[in-house]
Amino acid sequence: MPLTSEQLEKLKKWFDSKNISLKCSTCWGTKWTPGEIIAATTYKNKLFEMGRPIVPMVQSVCDYCGFIKLYSAIRIGIVN
Repeated sequence: MPLTSEQLEKLKKWFDSKNISLKCSTCWGTKWTPGEIIAATTYKNKLFEMGRPIVPMVQSVCDYCGFIKLYSAIRIGIVN
């Protein structure tokens, strides 16, 4: 789900309040684009476990190399 303008503002304020480094750990680039809110399933014994609790995450994508950082959307306050 794409971020709304309100969610983008919350994300920016949260990054600023936590002094999040904007340097990519892969290429050292400093330009990032917010991605979407996603959720991952767990993988166990060669199967994806469906129906288990999930953690909604916000993507932050490096504009240079495409590396993706994930942050808890709940902790940031973007979702309940």
